[in-house]
Amino acid sequence: MGSALAVRSLVAKAHTFSTHDRVETAHSLDDLDLEDGDADGDSGVLEFELDLDLPSKRKLQRQNAKRFQTKDARTRFHASLHAESNVAPSSSFQYGRGRGFAATRALLVGDELFSIPAEQVLSLESARRGRVQALLEANPELPVAVSLALHLLEEKFLGPKSAFHSYINSLPAATEMNSTLFYTESEMEVLKGSHLARVTLGRLQALRNYYDALLGPVTSQAMTPPLFREDDFTLEQFHWALGIVWARAFPLSEGERDVVLAPMLDTVAVCVDRACPQRSHVDWDHRRGRLVVYATQPYAAGDEVRLSLGPRPSTLLMLNHGFTRPAPWSDVETLDVSIFLDPNDTMLAVKSFVLASFNRSINATYELRLQRGALDLGMHQSLKIKLMNGRELDHYERVLLFVAPAKNPDARPIVSLRNEFVFCRAVLHACRNLLTQYPTTLEEDRETLDTMMQGRRGVSIEHDRAVHMLRALVIEKEILHHTMSVVRQQWTELLMSTDEHLFASLQ
Repeated sequence: MGSALAVRSLVAKAHTFSTHDRVETAHSLDDLDLEDGDADGDSGVLEFELDLDLPSKRKLQRQNAKRFQTKDARTRFHASLHAESNVAPSSSFQYGRGRGFAATRALLVGDELFSIPAEQVLSLESARRGRVQALLEANPELPVAVSLALHLLEEKFLGPKSAFHSYINSLPAATEMNSTLFYTESEMEVLKGSHLARVTLGRLQALRNYYDALLGPVTSQAMTPPLFREDDFTLEQFHWALGIVWARAFPLSEGERDVVLAPMLDTVAVCVDRACPQRSHVDWDHRRGRLVVYATQPYAAGDEVRLSLGPRPSTLLMLNHGFTRPAPWSDVETLDVSIFLDPNDTMLAVKSFVLASFNRSINATYELRLQRGALDLGMHQSLKIKLMNGRELDHYERVLLFVAPAKNPDARPIVSLRNEFVFCRAVLHACRNLLTQYPTTLEEDRETLDTMMQGRRGVSIEHDRAVHMLRALVIEKEILHHTMSVVRQQWTELLMSTDEHLFASLQ
């Protein structure tokens, strides 16, 4: 029997409260961040196993023999476009993606753009046809990104025996990746103090923890030969594979496990602004045995084909691909902030219990947004509970059960002037602290960006990594300044209010 390795749970982080109730959060393709643990130091435990009984080993051997019994099963990758395709390679190259495609004729919504043979598509389904399926079956909780990365590495190490050999050889090396996960120390220094830097370092730490947890099982003698040789399964190879998945895997639907890695689909230009269709139309044609990509907007002959990745914030675009939008999409730009209680608060346990009763964590982070003139209702509810004194805490239900009226969707629960004041002060203090961590100000970044843009047009700007880094920093600082402005405005409006019903209700 092989070994089982227990590690900190990175797949479903359990938030522990004084009552020992747990709230588990499932992670998507993009979510692989390592948390530092809860206030009490408790954490969940995840085991990665590769223990196969004799029937399972025989089943695996039969699958592998069937998989490679003919040369047809080792079909080499062909990126050629078949007769039914309505696109051709274009001269464009999108930074962070790759070579694009243009329409060869006028197309309407619903027309086929191009299709890919099923045997050229890496997915969780194709992973089950390999030896890695034993690990996936023993550990169904593995994140999608990790599962696809292991599948990619298995195929890479097979060399010419793999059906995906030529495609894998066409993938960029780690030194050619634009994601912040592959930035040099000097480039990370430019991002010092930023939310993007914290998220990048957090994901890198999570990546290292997953590697450490997987190293034993994937090199275990539970499989003969082991799934990977120790000399092959290095941290650098795992880092590269996960980077490829995050940069090039494409979602087929809103389901977090319905993603693929495939030629053409991994480099076609993507649309990331407000004018994009909400989602792309990619579906299987099982009769033809192909993955088909359909137009979601009209195209004229020669138009660049662009697919939608969905509404992703600039931080995630930089983390996965290494690029930002030319202008922020205010509806989706967010920045996470943590505001913690004083550990000496004598009512910490009570507040933790109250929040847990409403399925919330005392250590939850808050999303600051760029697009609204109000903070999220969830932030008002959670943080105001955390900042309540004993008298105010009697009214916790009034806050946590608050629903904004239809005629005033930005309304917020207000318990007392004291609570409202300490809430505003806490948010302003958090934003100021975050802004002081940057070595430059928003005005300085804007000026530098304007200088870089002067005298330059078009493609050269979009292919400059420094431009994307500065854009990301500008967006973060704009969110923080916008949040401070919103809080000041809300406090001013409260003090200037003539609503007698409002003041009559305050404690």
